[in-house]
Amino acid sequence: MTYSASPPHPLRLRSLDGARGLAALIVLIHHCALTVPEFANLYLIGAIPAEGTVAWWLNATPLKIFTAGGEAVLLFFVLSGLVVSLPVLRAKTFDWAGYYITRTMRLWIPVAASLVLAAVWVTLVDGDPGLTVSKWVKGSDVPSLEWQEVVLGFDAMRGPTRINNPLWSLQWEFIFSLLLPVFVGIAVVLRRWTAATVTVCTALGVVGVLNGIGYLIYLTAFLTGAALTFPVLGRTRRHRPRGAPIWSKALWLAILFAGILLMCAYWSMLVGGVTDSFILAVGKALALPGAVLLVLCAVFSRNVARFLEWAPVQWLGKISFSLYLVHVPIIMMFSRLFGSDHWMRALLFAVPASFAAAWIFSKLVELPSHRLAKHTGRWISAKMVAYVAASSVPVQAQAHAERVLVSSAPGDQGDRPTQKSPAIR
Repeated sequence: MTYSASPPHPLRLRSLDGARGLAALIVLIHHCALTVPEFANLYLIGAIPAEGTVAWWLNATPLKIFTAGGEAVLLFFVLSGLVVSLPVLRAKTFDWAGYYITRTMRLWIPVAASLVLAAVWVTLVDGDPGLTVSKWVKGSDVPSLEWQEVVLGFDAMRGPTRINNPLWSLQWEFIFSLLLPVFVGIAVVLRRWTAATVTVCTALGVVGVLNGIGYLIYLTAFLTGAALTFPVLGRTRRHRPRGAPIWSKALWLAILFAGILLMCAYWSMLVGGVTDSFILAVGKALALPGAVLLVLCAVFSRNVARFLEWAPVQWLGKISFSLYLVHVPIIMMFSRLFGSDHWMRALLFAVPASFAAAWIFSKLVELPSHRLAKHTGRWISAKMVAYVAASSVPVQAQAHAERVLVSSAPGDQGDRPTQKSPAIR
């Protein structure tokens, strides 16, 4: 374990903040769509919508990217793997003690606060049991909440997520954060084979989908993000030429569209009538290379980066974590109040309320927790440095004493006259 008193200046890629904001928006739209029975039935019971309907267009075509919530979470994981690994691989020495304290507090405090907030909403708002709701709303309902479930939810890696469904993905974030040295080590070993790493991770994803192994589906996404660190470090945005030729713009546009197609491949296959489980598993796993292509566009394409650095998108990036944490209980609350027959009316209230709650949550919970995490991490690091320095003093003193004893021992060089000795004339 090493300690760095002066960590390198952080490499901030604002375009990745924008990508995170758009991913959070996609998750919000996805959960809004799940309040519509026809859309929820496709996810929960595999009911294929009729061709030509709105639900068909939103799932069988590249328009699916706007409601691809699960795929957006995979993009979150790739971004986390990249962004969290960057400081480690840029630094000559890395403060692991400070990292674990800071990372844990930055994630756990907002998660715990969102869990309490969701529990309050569930307790205070009672919907009309006679109203018709979508299968997703009905399956996610919490008719009787017990305080033990809230307490168990504070276990960030194994706690129940029924009260606030998006917390399931934060459990994988905690696991990745705990195992970061392993991911960074693998990324270093495979730094010359980034494309091969993405391919192997995609193949492992296929195995994970076929066998229901979450570790192969989600942790490989984090590993892929860590593997992207070296290409990003080798050619960051500041190295991108200002006047890119037309062919370069067209190439990145094609890569962007290819990433969107790969992200939507599974749903195009499913709605298109594919029933083979292996082919569907391949289609679901293709979301990983699709997320990689989108991240590469965010870093290397000047036009894509310029859009992602646009002020409204950056604002989404700033509240993305808070929006992700608070939006589902709000959507559920208004869906239970209005029912699926008036889902549009429910969303007219739920979406603005989600943005407002996310902004307030970021100001009152997320940002203060970040500051507290940084302060605590620095304090712990300073204490560890002081402890290591204090522990090394007795060792140095003992080594010095041993050298004195050896130099003065009979038969050694200590009993021989030196050039400065008065015995030499």
